[in-house]
Amino acid sequence: MLKRKILVVDDDVYVRNAVMTALKTAGHFVLGAQSGKTALSIFGKFDFDMVITDYEMEDVGGLNLIKKVKAEKPDIFVIMMTAFPSRELSSRVLKYENAYFLCKPIKVDKLRELVESCFRKKEIVRENILKSIHKENTPGPDN
Repeated sequence: MLKRKILVVDDDVYVRNAVMTALKTAGHFVLGAQSGKTALSIFGKFDFDMVITDYEMEDVGGLNLIKKVKAEKPDIFVIMMTAFPSRELSSRVLKYENAYFLCKPIKVDKLRELVESCFRKKEIVRENILKSIHKENTPGPDN
C-alpha cells in the first residue's frame, strides 16, 4: 500500500492526536498542526494528498485554509470537521472538488472509511488515465 501524506489541523490537541493516531494506524504518513497558520507553513514543505481541518480556529479558519490549499493544489482532498454543522457551511465546503464534511465528535471508523474511499477514487482515476494513454499509444490494426 502506498503511504499517503495527510495534514491534520485542529487547535484541540486531543482531537488532533486522535485523528492522527487513527490515520497512522491505517498506514498513512501524518503530520499535525495546531493552527491554520502553522498548517500553511507546513503545507508548502510536503506534497500532501489530503488535509483534514477543523472549521473554527483562531488565526486562519478552516474555510480560509481550504481556499488557500485548493489554490495551490486544486486536486487535493480536503475534509472539514466541525462541532457546529450548518447547511450554509456544508455547501461552502462542498463547492470545492474533492471536499468532504464530517461532524464532531468524529467516529474513527467513519473517518478511516472516508479517507480510504478518497484514495480509492484517486487510484481509479489514475488507472483510467493510464489505460487511456496506453490505448492511444498502442498501434491498432491499421498501423
